Amino acid sequence: MKNYYKDFLIRDWEERDRTWASEVIQSVLSEYGLGWEANRADRDVLQVEECYLAVGEEF
Repeated sequence: MKNYYKDFLIRDWEERDRTWASEVIQSVLSEYGLGWEANRADRDVLQVEECYLAVGEEF
């Protein structure tokens, strides 16, 4: 699926998005003084297929 909102392309998750998405989220967490918890709170960012797609959700 591909849709546009203004100048933004909204598309389905692709495995190649994992690194970029995790880097963006780590950066934002850092701006708020929060740490990256890859094995706990932020596990879903690294396991999108299991945490979102397998249960019919999107990321």
